[in-house]
Amino acid sequence: MQPDRLLYVCSITLGEIEASYHITNRDQEKIEACRKFIRNTYQRGRDGNSYVLCVDGWTKEDYAEVLKRIWKNTPPSSAKVKTEKHLVHLDVDINDVWIFATARKHRLTLLTTDRMNVIRREFPEVAVENWLLP
Repeated sequence: MQPDRLLYVCSITLGEIEASYHITNRDQEKIEACRKFIRNTYQRGRDGNSYVLCVDGWTKEDYAEVLKRIWKNTPPSSAKVKTEKHLVHLDVDINDVWIFATARKHRLTLLTTDRMNVIRREFPEVAVENWLLP
């Protein structure tokens, strides 16, 4: 994908943001301002296009590749260990796998404040940046 816009947002990220509204005690006015910003900037940009990258049937290939590399290079102690339990043991959030897979699929730089150490180690070819913290 040749980006025609500087910033896109993953649908998984939007779900995480929305969930945070429901599980924290944030000011309702600030929540509505954030929702309006997301709606106007990403879901319905000034040009009328959406800049939300959705997890779709093609993203599954990149998701599977992320898990394959993690398993190959940092296998669980037993074949009976469930995927999410192994990922938690490695400090890998399953949503981060989907977000990373989406950025990889579209060949975009992933902007995040999450460390994603294990994923980043397995995919040095994918650019990951943090524009908020030094």
